[in-house]
Amino acid sequence: MESDDTTTLGTLMVNEILPESLRSSKHVLNKNGVHKLLMRVAELYPDKYKDVVDRLSDVGRTAVWTEGMSVNLSSLLPAKAKLARTAALKLKVHAILADDSLTDEDRRTKISEALLPEADTLAEAVYAETKEDPENPYVIMMESGARGKKSDISAMRGAELLTSDAAGKIIPVPLWNSYGEGFTPAEYFAASYAQRANSVVTKLATADAGFMSKRLGAASHRLTVTKDRPTNTRLQTGLPVDAKDRDNIGAVLARDVGAHKAGTLITSDMVDDFADDKIDEILIHSPMTELSEDGGISQWSAGRRTQSGLSLIGDNIGVAAAQAIGEKISQGSLGGKHRGTVTKKAMRGGIEYLNRLLDAPENFPEAGPLADEDGRVKKIWKAPQGGTYVQINDKQYYLHEGVDPVVKEGDAVEYGDEISDGVPHPTDLIKKLGMGEARRVYLGHFNEALQNSGAKVSRRNVEPVVAGLLNWAEVKDPDGIGDSVYGDTVPFNRMAFQYKPRAASTEELLDTSIGKYLEEPALHYTPGTRITRKVAKRLKGYGINKAFVHAEAPNFEPIMQRSALAVYNDPDWRTQLGGFYTASAFQHSLERGAISDPNSTSFIPAMGKPSVLGKHLTLTGKYGKAQ
Repeated sequence: MESDDTTTLGTLMVNEILPESLRSSKHVLNKNGVHKLLMRVAELYPDKYKDVVDRLSDVGRTAVWTEGMSVNLSSLLPAKAKLARTAALKLKVHAILADDSLTDEDRRTKISEALLPEADTLAEAVYAETKEDPENPYVIMMESGARGKKSDISAMRGAELLTSDAAGKIIPVPLWNSYGEGFTPAEYFAASYAQRANSVVTKLATADAGFMSKRLGAASHRLTVTKDRPTNTRLQTGLPVDAKDRDNIGAVLARDVGAHKAGTLITSDMVDDFADDKIDEILIHSPMTELSEDGGISQWSAGRRTQSGLSLIGDNIGVAAAQAIGEKISQGSLGGKHRGTVTKKAMRGGIEYLNRLLDAPENFPEAGPLADEDGRVKKIWKAPQGGTYVQINDKQYYLHEGVDPVVKEGDAVEYGDEISDGVPHPTDLIKKLGMGEARRVYLGHFNEALQNSGAKVSRRNVEPVVAGLLNWAEVKDPDGIGDSVYGDTVPFNRMAFQYKPRAASTEELLDTSIGKYLEEPALHYTPGTRITRKVAKRLKGYGINKAFVHAEAPNFEPIMQRSALAVYNDPDWRTQLGGFYTASAFQHSLERGAISDPNSTSFIPAMGKPSVLGKHLTLTGKYGKAQ
């Protein structure tokens, strides 16, 4: 054990429990530190993991019982950051209230525009100031993972600024005071609407989360491990991810990184190595990048999901991931920690927002448009009804309130570029960026929405769910494709897996292929992706300089299907019965003479033959018995 003058009795008690190679006096046992330490135990000493966790828990319980922790009023004094920042905001709001020329709606809009951008900034500033006191009990509780988050500390020492009514509409009564100071009567009544609404939401949380979990499970239920490695492709494939993201632990490298070879299971030590070597991005195998005829995936794409190593043949990671997300959504909602505070982060979370991401409705106020063409930003101005207009070339794009532009006048943009900080509408995202890039972007926004909703899930649990949700294409060939006719909706992965470069396609340098369509998978990009300068640059960054391309779009178009239709268009008519709108789906199957195969990656057809259900699952990854 390292010697250190700061060794404490607690350090000695913890080190007595840990395996000798992990003993140190420098462990920081906050929430992240404990997680990192236990990951090391799981990787190096899986047989000792349970015993270590149990004994550490005993130490924690003993310390809490014998030592306890005191809170004090002095730690709730208003933060200096709050006093400094709200002084200028109050003057701005008072000027708006004093303007008799404004209507009530104008006043609400202007107050929202003045305060909404400041809410997250103020919360960060108050938290940073509070953290400077290492003895502040509220920060200690939060960083230990026991209770609370940054916004809670800001609510106690800062100001929430804005709140909403039961319908989620911003109330134009600023909340200048913290809970530590106490609300005025007006602030109290304004905040009470959201409090009551959240009480109702909490009661309905279990049902809402269960319904969402069912839809996610239906969408991803075919993601069963069926083989050891992905099917070989001519060009490098894999998902580019942030090398420092600790959610990469357990994934499999798709490309060499320094001394670490492709096919290596990523460990916490490797993530530290990437950071030390200043590596920004790595390529991993992922369920989102493996094209498959039947929905099955490889062990490399599944990665490690238990302490025993790679996922095994027959493991259904799609259903497991959906259940894990549903459980976290339920826990986050039942926590009752959503006070109705209006910030961008709060607006982009919660059951209703998650449902909009899953169902892509026309009315999607948090959505931000993507550029329809290459061009230059000519003008940006405030819309009279609230929100912002951005003009690119001769076209105007409208951004709703709470959605801000990420471009400025004079900027050059490409087809498909994001021009705001809003989440791209999933339908527009898939249409313009192609299925592969759409999955990558959607993954980031969906994962962020889960975190904002209090559902702290691993990104690697979100990947299989996104792979199942974004997996549909519409046949555009007048002569049909295979057994499908024009207008049919079919699984995208099956279509892309069977896709071959067309006769008129040519292998070209990417620099000369801008505006053409990719004819083969490369990195996470799928066939049919339109090549832009950004696409070409990313491919070249991984050593891909040439690819098969075509001047025209392929004879199928990737589309977004709402989550309730997750299995509505599944090729197997029995599988369709495991979803919603079953009468309509069954009628369509009858009309088309659809068939059912009990020996598939879907467990639903095999349930009709219980004698064969799961017989060969661990050998083939399929639920029935081959006839």
